[in-house]
Amino acid sequence: MDGQKDKENLSVKEVEPEVIAQKCPVCNGFGTLKYGQKTCQACDGKGYILVPLKLHFTKEGNNE
Repeated sequence: MDGQKDKENLSVKEVEPEVIAQKCPVCNGFGTLKYGQKTCQACDGKGYILVPLKLHFTKEGNNE
């Protein structure tokens, strides 16, 4: 019975991911170039790249 009580008290917290996976624009998701002769340098043969959701840009001369 204690196991059921523990399950009832659990809360679910939504977490926003820091990165998302997108199909590699260089190899179009195949992971290779030149008809399989060469591994894609952009994604290292995975077929996808990880893109950060939050990009932090600073102006030149602004040290904030």
